[in-house]
Amino acid sequence: MVFIPSRYEDLGPEFRERLKPIPELLELVNEAFIGISTSGGIRFLPIFGESGSGKSCAALEIASHMPNCRIHIVPPELIADKSGLEDYVQSHQRGLNASNLLILVIEQYEEQVASRGPIPSQFVEHLSLLDRGSLRHTPTLFIWLTTSLDFQQELIRATTRNRRIVVCNDFKLDGPRREEWPDIIEETFQFHNANQSLADYNVLTRDLFTASIECETLGAAIESIGSEVGQFDQRLMDLSRYTVIMLWPVTNNHRTALVSAFSDTRNGYKLDWNAWFKSLNGDDKSRFPLHQLNRTRLYFDFRLIPIPAASIFNLCKMLETDQTEFKRTHWLTFTQTHLYSIVNGTWNPERYTPIQIGNSLRAIEAATWYETITTSPTQLGKRLSRVLQSRGKDARHEYNLESQHRSIRPDIYIEATKKLLIELKVYSPYNTTNSRISSAISTTLKKYAQFAGFSRD
Repeated sequence: MVFIPSRYEDLGPEFRERLKPIPELLELVNEAFIGISTSGGIRFLPIFGESGSGKSCAALEIASHMPNCRIHIVPPELIADKSGLEDYVQSHQRGLNASNLLILVIEQYEEQVASRGPIPSQFVEHLSLLDRGSLRHTPTLFIWLTTSLDFQQELIRATTRNRRIVVCNDFKLDGPRREEWPDIIEETFQFHNANQSLADYNVLTRDLFTASIECETLGAAIESIGSEVGQFDQRLMDLSRYTVIMLWPVTNNHRTALVSAFSDTRNGYKLDWNAWFKSLNGDDKSRFPLHQLNRTRLYFDFRLIPIPAASIFNLCKMLETDQTEFKRTHWLTFTQTHLYSIVNGTWNPERYTPIQIGNSLRAIEAATWYETITTSPTQLGKRLSRVLQSRGKDARHEYNLESQHRSIRPDIYIEATKKLLIELKVYSPYNTTNSRISSAISTTLKKYAQFAGFSRD
């Protein structure tokens, strides 16, 4: 089950430490610390912010950005019954030195009680008295979080006996800048869902920007995206009878890395939507039917797999012949490829090791051979289908598949419980570039979007 928290208390502890700071708040905290250091006493900062603006995140993670601070939440009962407040403050001051600042946070007390009456004002008046009395040598900053401007001013008015404790009369916390929200939402989702992408639930970057524009606060934007995720039919990923594999022969580690950068390699080389999307130019991002293409990626379980030319070249020499028998040492090398483990249904992410192409004589010979066959993708597909047949796979070359929308002919079709459609991407090493890989992915996604009827473009 997916989870995208919109409130501080629901965030994972490790994620809380990664929250971005609010510079204006840190400046006020530093100002309070300087004032306490020079003239002693306590300080009080009432913070107004809309519900979901990130008040709790900002206040409770001050120490993540100012390590000299120690943060605690004041129990609600101490607001109503002030008799234990001094002991509470002093107990948390133990072990601290002059370089530390104790910050005590009061979280929206007025929202937690049915009728607050005069209690909050009395509490603040009590702080003013304590500043002149028992806590005057106990450096402490009290922060009160509220969603009401009127209540913030009510708290300020309660300090009339001792104005010096007030750090700021009208501080409003708006949270992170709106343009940062899409990245924050994506990062929040990935952290709390085993690094899954929102695109896996057909929520794309443009959806994040739309929510960021239309919603009043970051919390509201997160909840809006959470609703979209909840409406996504996860069964979509299990309905397809197909897996589409884009197979890209490579001759060196640099080209391998370029191709692998577009895949979640450990997860069976599933196509990484975000990597591909980032590779698009602005015009493509605006004109491509992105939701339909992403739906295609999910429905057809798209993979992009690099395969070392050295793993296939002994099997694929003299492509013009109709070879059907292959040496054991040659097909054993082929069965050790990542491609074959996925085709064979034996892929184990725990045993994954990155592809490494060395400078062996075989690798050098394979690179030379591969340069000669980049104009013969049809013959290569035919040979590889025969290699797969020799291993007991029901593989067919350029087998025609028809839907009510269009027909397609993948380079290799493998009949299995989940049908495998292999699309060869036979480009020379010099043409294996980021832009070429991105373009090949775009073309293949569009082809299968039309086949499934998701798109007509």
